Amino acid sequence: MSPLPYRPGLHVIFRPKLSGLGFHYGVLLVGGDGSPRGVRHYGTGGWEAATTLEGFAQGRPVKFESHVPQDPAALHRWVTVSMGGVRADYDLLESNCEHQANWLAQGRKASAQASALSVVLGFGAVLAAAWVADQLSSPEATRA
Repeated sequence: MSPLPYRPGLHVIFRPKLSGLGFHYGVLLVGGDGSPRGVRHYGTGGWEAATTLEGFAQGRPVKFESHVPQDPAALHRWVTVSMGGVRADYDLLESNCEHQANWLAQGRKASAQASALSVVLGFGAVLAAAWVADQLSSPEATRA
């Protein structure tokens, strides 16, 4: 596992997904003494039970994305999630593990992976529409 900067507060962390496609995100809580206290992460079934850093890693390298110092609002979200007080349906483009990790740590949902996928899907839709329009305007299509 890559070394993480164990500063007190919340750390958005990620590792390669088990499928190999993209990254799985979580939030590491580090206590005032610098020791990891647990990782929360979000899956297709909702918030997973807190686990250790090694449990989150599942043998894959974990990387650090951002750090939020001991912010009372972020710690309140952590406790609320830990007590089962937050429910959200999984949605690849609007509520995935990266969205939820950023919300938990920083109070805002964001996912660079989902944004990139949306761009690719949008570009694919434009190409498909152009291809259909081209097929409909071809001489063979007008004879039918």
